[in-house]
Amino acid sequence: KMFELDLAYFIIPTGTFFGYWISMPHSISISTNKSVSALRTKICNTLLYKYKNASFNLHAVDVEHREYVYMEPEKKVSDYFNSRPPAEITIHILVEEV
Repeated sequence: KMFELDLAYFIIPTGTFFGYWISMPHSISISTNKSVSALRTKICNTLLYKYKNASFNLHAVDVEHREYVYMEPEKKVSDYFNSRPPAEITIHILVEEV
């Protein structure tokens, strides 16, 4: 079932992102049938100019298992988020420099 998700992502301020001035979660909306690669592009388009060429990976936060998992670019967003995340979860995706 396809639907629009509102997800919060957090940029880990290390490496290229060291000193990233907005160290708080940001919100992004994307359809569950879109690829992780499309999500990455959408996040990249929100970055400040000096970070546009940064290489980064996305990791889905799995609160239940207290871990985060690498989001493979060719997979769909629905492979990681098959329902609306609980409201009490404040970060759904970690953005980490490669």
